[in-house]
Amino acid sequence: MLKGGLTVRTNCDLDAQRAARRALREGLHDLTRRQGYPGPIRAVPESAIDETADALRQARYFNPPDAGDPEKGVVRSASAGGAVVDVGGETVTLPPEGVKWVSRIVRRGKPSKLGPFSKVSDVVAPGDVVLVERASAGAKTCSLVPHPASQAAIVVMSPHTREVSVIVGGYDFEESEFNRAVQAHRQPGSSFKPIVYSAALDAGMTPATHIMDTALVFADGWRPRNYSGKFSGEMTLRQALTKSVNTVTVRVAQAIGPDYIERFAKRLGLHSLAGSDLSMALGSYEVIPVELINAYAVFASGGRLAAPIYVRQVTDRNGDVLEENVLSPLVEQAPPLTGVPDLTERRKRAGFLEGDPDVLFPEPEPGQKEFLDDFQLAMRIEEL
Repeated sequence: MLKGGLTVRTNCDLDAQRAARRALREGLHDLTRRQGYPGPIRAVPESAIDETADALRQARYFNPPDAGDPEKGVVRSASAGGAVVDVGGETVTLPPEGVKWVSRIVRRGKPSKLGPFSKVSDVVAPGDVVLVERASAGAKTCSLVPHPASQAAIVVMSPHTREVSVIVGGYDFEESEFNRAVQAHRQPGSSFKPIVYSAALDAGMTPATHIMDTALVFADGWRPRNYSGKFSGEMTLRQALTKSVNTVTVRVAQAIGPDYIERFAKRLGLHSLAGSDLSMALGSYEVIPVELINAYAVFASGGRLAAPIYVRQVTDRNGDVLEENVLSPLVEQAPPLTGVPDLTERRKRAGFLEGDPDVLFPEPEPGQKEFLDDFQLAMRIEEL
């Protein structure tokens, strides 16, 4: 049954895939230009230039660059007025204008030379394997393109069908086969906050619940701060999420518990999330990018949880369907989470009575109040 060839239909949008790949590369190039020229991809002895040029020619034959993509070449000669670069059997000239963007050369993360550079030979040398870009197809002059040390990934998914139409796992597959979109574990940062607030709503809070935006200090010395460095006092959950307020998010995590947030996040498909403490509210625990995108798709689709679909259908030589992935049009009700935090009891312990405004000030962790008293930062429950 598995002989004679298979037909595999994916969701890939080839035009969008090429555009995403180009956008990712251009973004990394721009980032590297701002950081400083990191030097060549590698440097070979002048005696190995012909051998390197032959290898680049073969690689170009089997994997030709798309129109507008930078080309990989080896520098044959370099002088003050320009350099000759062999890009797979064809030579182009790198004039001084092609390196004028270089303001500093960075080696191992530290500036080793500062510009401006008036000589091309100050930037490249014979034997350097570099990236160059032509202004138009067939042009005989080029400009230097920095080879980025950083990496990035792009995933495009339909929130309604979960079909993945674009996936770019890194700068260059030939250099690194590691797919950062589906294999990398990255800190989500503030993009994790909507999951924290949705867990809070599931636990009984509302967008109008009031929580204090004030200083926080924990017994281990951790002091979560806001990006602005300022505090705004009492505010609603809606305002805190809109302004991405760190201290309020941590207080929400105190109220409902990081363990509950972890279980709620896994319910949204973030299965790679491992472990929990209050810092997870600010996105400190790593997740796989495609899982985070799929969790946002749950919000966009009105609460529908489904796995990403990469391959739509697989058929054999007779047209018989061996595998087919489709999103069910039905929304199945997920079972309720157990162990939901009882915020009513917490409000009562804080001194609020039934019918009081929807206000929630999380209690200090065990031992935290005494520590905060030493810094005169504690909020005494009886004073609220």
